[in-house]
Amino acid sequence: MKQGYLKAIVNAGPDAGTRRLRRLSKLLADPLVMHLDPAELKGMTGEHLAVIAKSDWAGLAYLLGIAGAHPQSRDGIAARWITRTRGIVDVASGRATRRQVVNELALLRRSIEDMRKEQQRLEANLQAEFQQRDMLAASESSRSEAAITPLNPGWQLSSQAMQEVVRHVLLDHPKVVVECGSGGSTMWIGRALRRVGDGRLISLENSADWVAIVTGLLQQEGLSSVEVRHAPMEPIEVAGHEQPWYSASALADVEEIDLLLVDGPPGRTSKLARYPAVPALRDKLRPGATVMLDDCHRRDEKATVRKWLAEVPGVSWVRQVDHLAVMKIS
Repeated sequence: MKQGYLKAIVNAGPDAGTRRLRRLSKLLADPLVMHLDPAELKGMTGEHLAVIAKSDWAGLAYLLGIAGAHPQSRDGIAARWITRTRGIVDVASGRATRRQVVNELALLRRSIEDMRKEQQRLEANLQAEFQQRDMLAASESSRSEAAITPLNPGWQLSSQAMQEVVRHVLLDHPKVVVECGSGGSTMWIGRALRRVGDGRLISLENSADWVAIVTGLLQQEGLSSVEVRHAPMEPIEVAGHEQPWYSASALADVEEIDLLLVDGPPGRTSKLARYPAVPALRDKLRPGATVMLDDCHRRDEKATVRKWLAEVPGVSWVRQVDHLAVMKIS
């Protein structure tokens, strides 16, 4: 009920203003809010509330000082009759009813479609979770099966995305895997590498505390082919400007990367926080290497993919699996 919101209603026009004011007037009549103190409504006065309660669009426009509004009497009698007359004409002609029904149906249709898509995504992720466990179940002990519980819920790859990464490791047998950001994916890649019997994973992590946690879990499962390295954020020059990224020294001894999984640093680190990964490691990626970027549905990650494809030589698009973008290096 701030003045800015009310101005937006008035600026939307008489029809929209009238309908929305009518809804506000009904809200003010609710016993839970009808006794609100105008002093607590940030700029609203008792006079404002009175014209809202009367659905007096023109009267409110005048009180708010909207350009083009004409002075009305204190009670806004003429304005109220104009508003009521317009409403009667709209109802009689059916225009208001048709508009409202069409708008509500459109909103309902979009809501149902969004719910359908989310249900399909949840079902696909659940199916991928079981298939992913089946792919490695034959080589996992009961203890490691119990360790499947996600390390960092809400931050790790989806089940579909993780299944794609595990499938790639099982089929392509990468010798060197580099991961930006550690967590549940680190455990799954380590299990897949143990299953194929070859290869190593270097996972970069900017949090020293998280490095210790993930390393401890890796040791419990005996995943000796995985190393989580502490790589604090440092300025790096990329595309003509500096931005924070993982310390370059963390990968000084790594060459011929076969698979690069980019799931960090966090987006709050900087704008296009994950963009430096491919430009910074381009010379370490062997021909035919695969690059995977998580969260490619987000605005910054979409822009990152576009910039990689346009600016980094040899990067080509392959496919998208849930929120995971898959690319190749030629």
